[in-house]
Amino acid sequence: MYIKIESMRLDWYSNPEHQKIIRADLYQGILDTLDFGETRGLKAGKRVILSKDFLGSDRDVSCRFMDAMTLVARYGRLDYFVTMTCNPYWPEITELLLPGQTPQDRPDIVARVYRAKLLDLHDILINKGHFGKVAAWAHVTEFQKRGLPHEHFLLIMDSSAKLSGLDDYDKYISAELPDPIKYPVLPRLVCKHMMHGPCGTLNTKCACMLNGNCRFKYPWQLRREDGQKVFIRNKWLDNRWVVPYNPTLLMRSMLTEFFMMNREDPHAHRYLYREFPEHYTWSKSKKLVYVNPAEGEMYYLRVLLNHVRGPTSFISLQTVFDKHFDAMAEDYQRTHASDKSVLQLVLKDIANIVKSMGKDINNYGLLELHESARDYYRELTEERKIGYDEEDLKRIETLNAEQSYGFNEILAHVVNKKGKDFFVDGPGGTAKTYLYKALLAKVHSLGEIAIATATSGIAASIMPGGRTAHSRFKIPIKLGDNSICNFTKTSLIIWDEVAMTRRQAVETLDRSLQDIMGCIKPFRGKVMIFGGDFRQVLPVVPRGTRAQITDATLLRSYI
Repeated sequence: MYIKIESMRLDWYSNPEHQKIIRADLYQGILDTLDFGETRGLKAGKRVILSKDFLGSDRDVSCRFMDAMTLVARYGRLDYFVTMTCNPYWPEITELLLPGQTPQDRPDIVARVYRAKLLDLHDILINKGHFGKVAAWAHVTEFQKRGLPHEHFLLIMDSSAKLSGLDDYDKYISAELPDPIKYPVLPRLVCKHMMHGPCGTLNTKCACMLNGNCRFKYPWQLRREDGQKVFIRNKWLDNRWVVPYNPTLLMRSMLTEFFMMNREDPHAHRYLYREFPEHYTWSKSKKLVYVNPAEGEMYYLRVLLNHVRGPTSFISLQTVFDKHFDAMAEDYQRTHASDKSVLQLVLKDIANIVKSMGKDINNYGLLELHESARDYYRELTEERKIGYDEEDLKRIETLNAEQSYGFNEILAHVVNKKGKDFFVDGPGGTAKTYLYKALLAKVHSLGEIAIATATSGIAASIMPGGRTAHSRFKIPIKLGDNSICNFTKTSLIIWDEVAMTRRQAVETLDRSLQDIMGCIKPFRGKVMIFGGDFRQVLPVVPRGTRAQITDATLLRSYI
């Protein structure tokens, strides 16, 4: 049932007309694609946007996470971690089953009862202050793959309700077998629901065992020895195996709450137990609208408002940096006498920070960063630091005849500085990567720069220093017939899985190399090795026809 409902909601979001509404009106179009590390918007216009109202979407998770982190930053550390696990044999579930049915046959009943229990626990902890006055709280439902859901409540208590001593802890938390005389009902519940294992030497095959030890460190040794033991799962267990619990919450049920409400509310006397949910509900509260970092000025305005006290205008909000300028620039001022030098060094640091986020300092309207201050050789230095494995050099001796011919031909062009492009063709498993590693190791051993790229991240990761082609060559997001990209000096370039790449990406690299070398020949001055298999995956053209997909392949390129 839930899968059908979720599928219908996903179908609504996948409708292009609805996507237009979500993207343009609710998320400011292209800005929304720049969140969660999509700093260059590589997926702009290609993915389906799920709003924060869709349970489990990235935006929903992000909103909940930011809310929880804000509570901790504002109110301090947590005081209580309360867990409630769904029990398929709750009386409220079993009494509604038809003859021959099990709780697994009626997920609708289980879900409704669990939801009612969740709301009831929320009311007990937050509204009724079971542990005292709550300053802030958060909760999450974990849906297990092979079991029923369970709930985690995180409570931050008011200063008047903080736990300050041993007596306070013993008042609300117990990790011992209860006294059967004082609590006639509680011992049965603890033995049934709150006993861990047994594991360890008593049961080495328990699911919690990891490397011969219990992942949860049971049995706990720092427990009082009062002589009580219970026989569970054919083993005698004592206090060391008790999972911490709150006695009052463990003994609660919807029936006991019904009794309590009848004691406290005179109007509750008019309703039967089965009529109770029809007249008592919980109201939802609203919260402040979430602001995504990709929204730019609106997000930074929210940040400033959270840190600047008593601003009188938008201009006064922008003066927060002046208060900290001397402290932040102290190191540069001590080592550089010129104010211009200090300014350029600060701009350079800002440029590096912004670049690490995938953006350009020139887009922010700051002062001009002089060419002398730019770190042109950072990537070049990184490429020179790429080492080689001696094992890869030994691969040269084990190449077959065809591989040796290709290796010698390519290496001769690298050594003699003769630019030429090669294509290594072969189905998967024909040792193309084996040849690439041998070439990379040999060129690196000669002190030259050789870089390895691939269309996919997985293919790039198995080669030394491998990166995706878009990252390595700075290929523009929007490819056209006149696009160019940024590039550095190398002697050998390997581009694997090129069959998956649209031809415009390769042509963009070709135009960039021609511009650098001042030559109109294809890849002039560079030894290019393309590899791939056109029998496998072709370039992805969204909703493209067979002709459009074929036209996007490298086979249709002018190269």
